[in-house]
Parts: sequence; structure tokens; C-alpha cells
Amino acid sequence: MTEKVLVTIRNDQVLAGQERGEDTLEVVMAGSCSMEDDACIVTYTEDLEEGGHMTALNTVRIDGQSLQVSKTGDVEVDMYFEAGKRSMAVYTTPFGEMEMGISTTLLDSSFSENEIRVLVGYALSINDAMTADCRMEMRVESLM
Repeated sequence: MTEKVLVTIRNDQVLAGQERGEDTLEVVMAGSCSMEDDACIVTYTEDLEEGGHMTALNTVRIDGQSLQVSKTGDVEVDMYFEAGKRSMAVYTTPFGEMEMGISTTLLDSSFSENEIRVLVGYALSINDAMTADCRMEMRVESLM
């Protein structure tokens, strides 16, 4: 995989009382990708609000068994996903902190010369309250 990539992330959340597909977001960003210790490291900057007034640098580590997502900037969090495991994270924003519980139900990844695909299913709780069932699809494409 080349260093310059196009990162597409689609998040689908089902909140209490909603039907699937009511809360879906897809974003596309330029980024970079490198190999480090048998893992692919993808970095990209995410606009957190229109106009780019709030941003976060995202570093994603994909190794086939787990997925780690670290955000730094106007929001900060370190999230860990591994199928069948629960992890905790503190999500820090300019408005305060929230404790997140992440129960990963599915993690599937595929790697080819020009593309990486990751599918993650997880239950999300905020401050010990079940919040949503989530599905994230990530596609990393080489920009040759």
C-alpha cells in the first residue's frame, strides 16, 4: 500500500427506539498509510464540525486481530476493538468528558496491495448507559 490514501468511513448507529439506517454518517478524507510491526497505521485529519473550526488527528492501527483508534486535537480518545472483548475509553471534548464502554461483537479486516477494508460491530455505552448498537465500515484506498 502506498503512503497517500483515501479513507472512507461509514458509521451506522441504532439508538434506543430507532430503526437501522436512521443515524448513518459517511465521510471521505485524504490520509496516509504505513506499515509498522505487522500492522497498518492509517492517519488522517477529521473535521468535527463544518468549516473546520474543530479537528482531530486520527491514528488507526489495524493488525487483523484488533483495531485501535486514537484521536487527538479538539477531542481526544483512545478506543480499542477486538471481537468478543469489552474495553473502556474516556472521550474528552471542550465541553467535558464521557466514559465509553465498547463491546466489540464483530471485527473483520481484509488487506490487498491497494486496499484495506475493516468492518466493526459494537455496542456502545456512555457513562454506563447503553447508548447504541454501532457498525463502522472503513475503506483505505491507495492513491497511486
